[in-house]
Amino acid sequence: MSDKDPTESDVDQGYEPRDVMFGSLGKWVLMLFVLVAVSALVTLFVFRADRPKYPQSSFNYPFPTERELPPDPRIQVHPAQELVVYRKAQEETIHNYKWVDKKAGVVSIPIERAMDQLLKKGLPTRQPAK
Repeated sequence: MSDKDPTESDVDQGYEPRDVMFGSLGKWVLMLFVLVAVSALVTLFVFRADRPKYPQSSFNYPFPTERELPPDPRIQVHPAQELVVYRKAQEETIHNYKWVDKKAGVVSIPIERAMDQLLKKGLPTRQPAK
């Protein structure tokens, strides 16, 4: 940049044309568009060249489309239904009262009640070392 003051014509234009090289900027933008267009054409060519030459329906997939069942004896015949039954039993266990050992007086209580009692009583802590 020069230390000269802008001329009258520069002020009338609203900018100093000697500081902005529009030719270089235009070439750069043009090259950017050309690069994007060439990249798009190369990508299109690669995808079309890679496309199979036969219909999709006759393609043999390398992996089976249906799940093969394991050999007998099957431990879980209906795993989805067994999971529902298992989760229901677990929910009943954590939300209901029941005896664990009646002779010893051990009872299982609902988890919400157990958490409330734990908050009231607090967790055991260690004594600081002396």
